[in-house]
Amino acid sequence: MKNSNKLSYTLICILAVVFLISSITKMVNIHSFAMEVGEYIDLYMPSWLHGMQMSCAIGVCIAEFTLGLIGLRREYMAVAGLGIFAMLTFFVCLTAQNVFFPTVFGSVESCGCFGELIHFSPLASFIKSLVMWIIALVAIVMVLIHLIKKTEHLRLSWMFKDIYFYFSVIAGVLLIMSSYFYVNEMEHVTYVCLYSVLCLLIAISVYLLFRRNVKKVC
Repeated sequence: MKNSNKLSYTLICILAVVFLISSITKMVNIHSFAMEVGEYIDLYMPSWLHGMQMSCAIGVCIAEFTLGLIGLRREYMAVAGLGIFAMLTFFVCLTAQNVFFPTVFGSVESCGCFGELIHFSPLASFIKSLVMWIIALVAIVMVLIHLIKKTEHLRLSWMFKDIYFYFSVIAGVLLIMSSYFYVNEMEHVTYVCLYSVLCLLIAISVYLLFRRNVKKVC
């Protein structure tokens, strides 16, 4: 049972790191990612979402970033795993539709999963999402079996009382705001340096919060 729990935590950590990298590389230029989101909305989403590409892009990035940080904490891996699985289910359905059931206007050429860092073809994007979805499914099934056998709960109440959760949300918002207001206003190198410093400060804060949590447990 311990080995199963370790494996599920390891799988969720891997997915959490991918989500963090994905959100950080998208948030570095939120305007560019919003354009990618707009293409998907125009082709596949309900009409009431048209024109809301920036709001949707911000929501996706903050959700990915928060789940990524929460997924690194063992005590919240069930919550993070369910959230990651839910998002990946949506991504798999959307990328599958983009590959196998494109509109008369064709498929969206780039998913924007990692911003401008890596460009996936529609098929590669679907395969990537599907592989991650399978990993998330395996991990969450193992986590739920463990919770049922140990008669434990998801610890949602713990998470909403933990400063780490609110730090995760606020940190994502800060990165988004820096991109939204400054990516097109500052010289490229200066902006990248500013964004990198913010990411470094967030990483240091996460490390300190982890140490604080370990000391409490001890």
